[in-house]
Amino acid sequence: MAFARAADISVGAAVVAVGITAAIAGLFWGAAAVTFLPLVIFVVVGALLGLLGLLLIRRARTRFPKETRTRTIRGAGDARNGWFAAGGIWLVFAVIILSTLPSLADRGDGIAIGLIGIIVCMALLLISAFVVPATVLGRARESLRRVAATDAHYRALLEQDRLTWHPRYGDQMYGPL
Repeated sequence: MAFARAADISVGAAVVAVGITAAIAGLFWGAAAVTFLPLVIFVVVGALLGLLGLLLIRRARTRFPKETRTRTIRGAGDARNGWFAAGGIWLVFAVIILSTLPSLADRGDGIAIGLIGIIVCMALLLISAFVVPATVLGRARESLRRVAATDAHYRALLEQDRLTWHPRYGDQMYGPL
C-alpha cells in the first residue's frame, strides 16, 4: 500500500520536475536565439505541467490507493540508484555533446549557449525521470507512517481497510505500515 501510494505521488513529482525543466529550457533557448518567444512559451508549458503535477500529488496524497490496480516500476527504487542511473546516462551524453563544442564555438555565442543548455536540460530531465521518482519510492513507508500519524482522515481510511482486507496469498497479516 505504501508503495502504491508512493508510485502515484512519484508521477506527480516527476511532472513537476519536468515543468521546471521546461522553463529552464526556454531560458536557454531564448538566450541562444536572442528572443523572448521560446522563454514565454516554455514557461507557460512548464507552469501548466507544474500545476498538473501538483494536482496529481494532491490527489495521490488524499486518496487511498486501489488495491486492485497494479503498479509496476522498472526504474530505480531509491535515491542512490536513481542518481547512479541518471549520472551514468548524463555522462555519456555530455561527453558526446562536449566533444562537438570546440568545433562549433567559433560559430557564435548562440551555439555554445545552446549546447550548454542542452547538457543542463538533459541533466535536469534525467533527474526528473530517475532521481525524483526513485526518491519518492525510497521513502514510501516513512511517508505513509507520517501521514497515518498526523492525518486523522487517512488513519480512519487505513483502519477501515484493515477491517475489510483479505490476503491474496497464504496467511499474511495486514501490514501497509
